[in-house]
Amino acid sequence: KTTKRAILTILEKNHQGGLCSKIKAAKNDQLTVFFSAKTHKEGSPFRAIISERNTWQACVSKFLSEKINLVSVQDPFRISNSESVISFLKEKGNIIVSGFSMDVQDM
Repeated sequence: KTTKRAILTILEKNHQGGLCSKIKAAKNDQLTVFFSAKTHKEGSPFRAIISERNTWQACVSKFLSEKINLVSVQDPFRISNSESVISFLKEKGNIIVSGFSMDVQDM
């Protein structure tokens, strides 16, 4: 509740009354957790899935996402979709002499 109050204070100071109303009207104050089995892994371990559905956090996330998406980033390493990788490899794959792969775990 302290975080929610702090967010509301910041938003009110910045004249975001509409967002404040949505936050106050949200059904849930807490994120929910549910589990799904990783059937493709040995022993079918559980994957924890956290949902912000119907929470005030979802209202804030949507608001921030809309604003951040307006920012145009020119990043030469950004991959917008797998088709761009396939096109690149078709055009220049024959000149690539080395590469690497990363597997990120336990984030």
